[in-house]
Amino acid sequence: MNDLPQFYSAPSNVEALRLEMSAWRTNESTKSIKDETKTRIQEEFIEKMGLQVNIVKQTLGNTNSGNASRQFFGNPSLSAQITGVDETLIQPLAVILEVISCNANIDSPKFGVYAADTAKLAVSLYL
Repeated sequence: MNDLPQFYSAPSNVEALRLEMSAWRTNESTKSIKDETKTRIQEEFIEKMGLQVNIVKQTLGNTNSGNASRQFFGNPSLSAQITGVDETLIQPLAVILEVISCNANIDSPKFGVYAADTAKLAVSLYL
């Protein structure tokens, strides 16, 4: 019916993610690329958005918060530029996260279609 199992097991779209890796998982040969990419993304978020992401806090947890999420999804073009994630995927993901975190009644069948369409978009972009 859909290609989601294939999506989870497929190598990433190298050009789209601006990485020189061919798989989601890392090993000794790709660890340095992953670490350099993570550092670059963190530095760009700090420099361009004043946003600290995925940094461990000394007390508890990390800097990934609702505020970080609002800033990330509030500026999808800049977030796409920094991360390499296609901008057309960021907006639907923002809608999905907002819907699942709200207390309002939703039209479940319509939401299911919207979520499936978003998954299909991800598959088409990164498979």
